[in-house]
Amino acid sequence: MTIETHQEPALVQSNVFKQLIIACENDAEKVQQAFEKHRSARNAKFKNLILNPSFQQWQFDEILHQVLEAKQGLTQYVDPRNNLSLWSRPPRHIRELIDEIQQILAPIAGPCESCRFGHTG
Repeated sequence: MTIETHQEPALVQSNVFKQLIIACENDAEKVQQAFEKHRSARNAKFKNLILNPSFQQWQFDEILHQVLEAKQGLTQYVDPRNNLSLWSRPPRHIRELIDEIQQILAPIAGPCESCRFGHTG
């Protein structure tokens, strides 16, 4: 995807996330909708591909292999790809439900030294 813009043309053409943000007019809701549309289309495409009777084999992911080798200290490889992570907190009623469930499970599970939410039993 290439988007015509007067801002940083080389960067925009090489960074699909920047292109997406510009195309969505820096509107978080539009970005979320675009990602959902992309994710759904990609999932449907690969589901059809994998479930097709003519599917032969998985493709080896060379970048993933190099990243894992670097993580083990075997190489100095640096992943050249861009990444955009979107995080959000669940709404209050979901957090309260999780808290209730944790309080029920804590006595059963026993003490937890590394629990993030303070329920140690």
